[in-house]
Amino acid sequence: MNNQRERRYKSIYDIQLHMQREAKAGRQVEDNWFDSNAISPGTPFMLELNHQLKCFIKWKLQNDVNWKHLEVVLSGSDVPGEGEHKIMRYIRNHKTTPNQRHCIYGLDADLILLGLIAHEPYTMLLREEVKLGSVRSLPDRSLFGEPPKFQCLYINVLREYLTHEIAHMPQLDLERFIDDFVVLMLFVGNDFIPRLPTFEINEGAVNKLLDIYKAKWHETGYLSEGGVVNWEALNTFLKELPKYEYETLEKRIKSKKKSNNLAPMKATKKLPSIKEVAYSATKEESDISGADVNEEFSLEQVSAESAVVKDQTPEELKSDENLATQFLKEKLGKFLEEGIHKIKKFYYSEHLRINLETQEGQEQLKEMIQKYLEGIQWVMFYYFEGVSDWQWYYPYHYAPMVSDFIEFQAKEISFDERGPFRPVEQLMGVLPPYSVRYLIPTPYQNLLKDPSLAQYFPEAPGIEYDSLCAQVGWQSMKVIVPFVPFDLVVDKARQVQESNELQEMNACRQEKVFWFGGDPYPEKSTLPQLIPDFECCVKEVEMNYERVSFTPTVLQGTAEVLPGFPSLKYLNYVAEEKDIAINVFQVASPFPTMVLSFLKDERTLQEVFDQLYDKQIYVDYPCKELGVVVGVSDETQFLPEMPPEYFAEVGMSKEGYLTHIRNEMKECLRATKGLEINPELGTIVHFLPLKMMKKTLQGNFIPEWADEEFFVPLELVMLDRENGHPKNPPVFKNLSEEFELGKEAIVLTKGERFGCLGKVKGYCKDKFSPSGGVKVLTTQKPKFIYDQIKDAAKKEHEKYYTIGELARILKRPIGLVNRFLGTLKVNSRFKGKTKILQIGLNLKNEVKSLVVLRYARWAAFWNNGCEDKWQFSQKTLEMLKEYSSKYKQMWNEIEVKWTTGKRKFELMDIFRYAVSPLGEAEQVALWISKLPSAKEPWASIFSEYLNESVVEVLDKIACECPNETESRMVKCNPGHVFVESPLWVPHFTAFPQLFELGDRVLNINTSYHKSIPFGAEGTVISIVEKEYTEVLFDEVVVNTLSQGRRVLVPTKCLINLTQPNQCMKRGKQDKKPAFRESQIGNWTPFEVKKVQDRPNLQPKGNPLPPKPQPPQLSKPQPQLQANIKIPLKEIFTGYNPEASEFVPDPSSEIKQMINVGNSPEVLTKAKSEEDAKNEIFKLIQGDTTGPNQTPPSGSDLPMP
Repeated sequence: MNNQRERRYKSIYDIQLHMQREAKAGRQVEDNWFDSNAISPGTPFMLELNHQLKCFIKWKLQNDVNWKHLEVVLSGSDVPGEGEHKIMRYIRNHKTTPNQRHCIYGLDADLILLGLIAHEPYTMLLREEVKLGSVRSLPDRSLFGEPPKFQCLYINVLREYLTHEIAHMPQLDLERFIDDFVVLMLFVGNDFIPRLPTFEINEGAVNKLLDIYKAKWHETGYLSEGGVVNWEALNTFLKELPKYEYETLEKRIKSKKKSNNLAPMKATKKLPSIKEVAYSATKEESDISGADVNEEFSLEQVSAESAVVKDQTPEELKSDENLATQFLKEKLGKFLEEGIHKIKKFYYSEHLRINLETQEGQEQLKEMIQKYLEGIQWVMFYYFEGVSDWQWYYPYHYAPMVSDFIEFQAKEISFDERGPFRPVEQLMGVLPPYSVRYLIPTPYQNLLKDPSLAQYFPEAPGIEYDSLCAQVGWQSMKVIVPFVPFDLVVDKARQVQESNELQEMNACRQEKVFWFGGDPYPEKSTLPQLIPDFECCVKEVEMNYERVSFTPTVLQGTAEVLPGFPSLKYLNYVAEEKDIAINVFQVASPFPTMVLSFLKDERTLQEVFDQLYDKQIYVDYPCKELGVVVGVSDETQFLPEMPPEYFAEVGMSKEGYLTHIRNEMKECLRATKGLEINPELGTIVHFLPLKMMKKTLQGNFIPEWADEEFFVPLELVMLDRENGHPKNPPVFKNLSEEFELGKEAIVLTKGERFGCLGKVKGYCKDKFSPSGGVKVLTTQKPKFIYDQIKDAAKKEHEKYYTIGELARILKRPIGLVNRFLGTLKVNSRFKGKTKILQIGLNLKNEVKSLVVLRYARWAAFWNNGCEDKWQFSQKTLEMLKEYSSKYKQMWNEIEVKWTTGKRKFELMDIFRYAVSPLGEAEQVALWISKLPSAKEPWASIFSEYLNESVVEVLDKIACECPNETESRMVKCNPGHVFVESPLWVPHFTAFPQLFELGDRVLNINTSYHKSIPFGAEGTVISIVEKEYTEVLFDEVVVNTLSQGRRVLVPTKCLINLTQPNQCMKRGKQDKKPAFRESQIGNWTPFEVKKVQDRPNLQPKGNPLPPKPQPPQLSKPQPQLQANIKIPLKEIFTGYNPEASEFVPDPSSEIKQMINVGNSPEVLTKAKSEEDAKNEIFKLIQGDTTGPNQTPPSGSDLPMP
């Protein structure tokens, strides 16, 4: 609770400091910000959240087929305890069956220890990808369709690595060692007790603790058993730590930290406190030695550097901190020379107000150590059984120094069984006065003004810096607030007469369990604008979990390897600790890594080729992902041989390319994965990963391979995957297994039944299917509004502006406006270092051919007669007007520089009018980051979309037309019925489905987006990238942003209702080319096809921008297959590789006449169908016809 209190005081402190700086700079400060302290148990906000969650769970169980068989546990803020420990309590209470799978989502590092101590191997921790870097850096704009990135930690793999830690100690039991490992980790800090002063993870404390444990285990034995600390063993272990303490202090004091490790993240008033720490160290020495402080150091000299600029920036603070840090180090160094007792005396006196030279001080130290060891035992009980005493806390802000544990003999510890605080009592204990005014009911606010309590609730916290922290600066900052006597708080709080509303807010409750089933009853929605009132068949029961301990071991029957979970055991290797500077989180680790070494496979390249070429393999060790081999290589050759043109495209010789691949492979294996091949890297296998599994109309599962080629060492290739793996295609013995009775289905038969929703009701004979047919009771027809939607989608109501028109409206130079629409960089130089600030709107990226949809578009692609490259919407114009008005002085300064020919801008030139130039520039960047456009992702310039006015018309048409219901039994071939399978795969067609704006679609994949129902109907309003569409669904989709019904969906998750013939095409699945085919120029085949598929597109004005060159290791994508191949230069007169490589095919009908499909090589710039026939006829006949010869009609064209 005290830890929570410090965090909440810190949040208010940071906000108030920011507001003071803004006011000082003359900027308006918004006072309607959301107080994050509202996310605390007992506040009205959390009470409302509990109600909303309860309603949401019921709605999902009632309406979402994916939730029908789930049991949902709601442990709201009115249930005492922290989230991760509530999850552990659930796991402990359900630890009855081996091989249970658990997935825990969260960022807290404690989850790793909790996952280990549960002794449930098949637990995975999922969290958002962590990127290290400056907090002032604005996030990069994402790409449309780019899935969110997560990091996953598998506890079973971590257990396998821990096994290697004790491989040389076979007498150690792994389960007991894991419990002891958790005890060791408590010394480096957690939510309940602070870390030991000289044990920091970034200094290798984990490695050191493990090394000492393994070295002394034969003397100490296990440190714990079943959550109970073995104090005799722990005392023996602690006696080994003081040597490490002295070494660490000496290393810290002598280290020369780089300045960028010492700088605060943002400008705050932290520097004086650092100087005060340095001054305290000097004063301490003065008290000891009687020396005159001012004769050696002058704090005025230290302060002089900070007076250069009135409003200090992080860069200025960085310089000042270096001076103060160096000052402190020199003083601590002198203490260390006289003995570690001088350091300890300073530490306890400065931070804990304990005088070790007095008897009282020695007693205080013993009490402090006792409380710290109590904390170790309290946390272990908490991890194993749950809370032993809800009101226990460690009453110090710092931990004892480890050398003081030597003289202290730990003893058995017990705790009082006191219950939890009520929500409002908890709030009174953790909230600072600023938040109390808004988040605590008035009757309780008055209590905090009582003189007996007021002293414990200062308006602002104390700020200290840990003088022994490894990195002196912002990382050593501690928020100091008085410890509250909670007995007094509870006594005062329970004197308040509570109304019914206060009793509701202040109640402690139990978890609730929800599941689908039971009699229907009306449920009132708590969010009617999103979820209407609904009929509910959900049961709700309160669960009262008792404190339950468990046997700290894996259950009997637990498998060594579980299908679907990765494992190091899939391959043979040797594990060894090595210093390889592994880099997982953008920073190389300075500590040893457990490296897995694989013995080189000595087979020849030809042998490997004969055995693996065109075969399916499994890669991505220790996982098993499917791929197909397309080649092999060694130091000197490829098999099969690569054509010379391939190396010309990647810009390397054959030998250089082979060397490059091998060097990259070695670096990737060693530096990011901790793997190596001994004695050297041998054969490399080239493969295409699985893109998706598809289901044919005949019911077979067929793999579709990705276009990009990847590489893997032969030694890491796996040839099989265990039965039961969730990614193995399902095998159905009969129709009843694949088409379960009562399962929701979509009928794909031709005619008016296409796209009907229904349920499987039985089976029948079918002359086209040996296994028989499926009976489906259709209940709902799709909306037959295709023509209305298509007609409305062709109309464009919104005006778009060229850059010239925008410049005239703004009365600014065209080039300058163009820069503001893209990127406009300002250089900030400080003491030889340059920081670049981006103050452009970043709506277009010409180099990468990207735009922000509905703000900018590539004019040539839209074929609207505009001669300019770019066009911009009304929203962009309004945004520019606001920008140029809000920061008029900045625009004026840049325009002055622009008109003089200057294209590079300096901070002090552009923002010289501001009191703090850097602060003003950062305010501009912050304003841009809060614009709606800043949250929109990049999309290809070839993306198509409907304007908002058109979308509104389409929405009205769809919503006003209800679905027609029916009840009709339809007998179907199994290939014409779509049901979701455990492994979801898209329905297979001979050719990919193509989508156009305004197409009506059905969702067939609830696995991709859990909130879109199976069979949900909608309209395509954007076609983004090559595999994504934005769909406006007819019904509300909970969990989505952007008005609740607009969702970006992969095309493979949809059935096109407007063009049903695409889904019904039958044909053989072409086998993937055994090896690579050259990419056409710089464009991928899909992008060529995208242009071809717009028959009315003619290039106007500037040509389409060239696609950027692919990375050297990203292989060219295979061409689309066609029956006729025609060199581009022969059909494109006036070919200019530096201008436009391609122009569109004027008519897709012509391609169909000669059976060439969508080949990217059949391209022409003919302006009419007749001209196109002439061009193609000449090419087919070898150009033998004369200029005036008339080609035969379309029906007489020779077939290739």
